[in-house]
Amino acid sequence: MAQRLTYRRRLSYNTRSNRVKVVKTPGGKLVYQYQKKPVKAPRCGDCGVALQGLKALRPREYSQVSKVQKNVSRAYGGSRCSHCVRSRIVRAFLVEEQKIVKKGNHTILLVQPRDKSSRTYYERDTVGAAMEQIASIFEKHLQEQNPRLQQIQYSADDLFQFIDSHKDFVALVFEPSTGSYLPKNKDWIKETLLSHFSRQNIQQPQRGQRQQQQQPRPRSQQYHPRGNRRW
Repeated sequence: MAQRLTYRRRLSYNTRSNRVKVVKTPGGKLVYQYQKKPVKAPRCGDCGVALQGLKALRPREYSQVSKVQKNVSRAYGGSRCSHCVRSRIVRAFLVEEQKIVKKGNHTILLVQPRDKSSRTYYERDTVGAAMEQIASIFEKHLQEQNPRLQQIQYSADDLFQFIDSHKDFVALVFEPSTGSYLPKNKDWIKETLLSHFSRQNIQQPQRGQRQQQQQPRPRSQQYHPRGNRRW
C-alpha cells in the first residue's frame, strides 16, 4: 500500500510558495520537503545580463544584507554591467565632441612665459574666442605694468612682441575631418589675430553712420571698435 503524504504546514494549496518534493528519510519514510522560490541574480538595466560579483538572493534577504554586498566598487556598480558602462562613457564623449564640432573649431592655447612651472593653458570653443583670449592676456599684462592708466592703447606690433617674448606660445586647433588637434605656431597665431580683428572692424561700422564702401585703411591705422587696440 502506498504511503500517504501530508503537508507539514497548514497551507494546502498548490501555490508558488508551497512547492514540495518527495524525499525519503534515512528511516525509509517518505516526506514532503518544501522548496524555496527560485532566485534570480541582479541583471543589467540596459542589456539584461546577470551582474557579476553579486549574490542571488530573495528580496527579503536583500533587505537584510549590507550595502557593500549589493553593489561593486565602480561606476554604476550593481545597476549596469561593465560593457554598458563603457558604451555610456564612449557615447557621452562622442556627444561632447559633436557639440564642440557644431560650435566651431575647439582651440587650446598653451602659454609658457618662462620655465615649465609658468606653463598654463586656455580652452575655448572657437578660434575667434581664442584670439580674444590672447588679446585679453596682453591687456591684463599692460594693466599690471601701467596700473594708473584708465585706457590702454596698443598696436599689433606690441602684441606680436608680447607673443615672441614667450618661450612657448602654441595653439591646438581641432580638425573635424581628421578628428585630431593640429598644432599651430606663433606665425599662424599672428596672422589669425590680424584677420580676426580686421574682420571685426569691417563688420562693425560706427554707430549713427550708414554703411558705405570705403577704401581699406593700412594696418597701422586700423582701430578695434573698443578703442584700445590699434590694427
